Amino acid sequence: MTAAPEPTQPPDMPAADTETTVSPPGGESRYRRVAPGQPDDASLEVRVEFVVLDGPAGQALARRQAQIMRKVLRWIAEHPDPAHQ
Repeated sequence: MTAAPEPTQPPDMPAADTETTVSPPGGESRYRRVAPGQPDDASLEVRVEFVVLDGPAGQALARRQAQIMRKVLRWIAEHPDPAHQ
């Protein structure tokens, strides 16, 4: 049996196209202020919904989140960005 290949991105994270995920020079957004065909003065509506888990379900979620964060932090430590060294 052979070992699994080393991951090239954080676990549980979709692959990213660096061409579309890197901000342009100067830090400006690559997105337009409004979508094409939309009036510039259109109001923005934001809805935030919180779901609170308590008891065993909340504890299980907290364990799962901690496990994923450990995996992501380990991956980041093992794959430093050469551009920032």
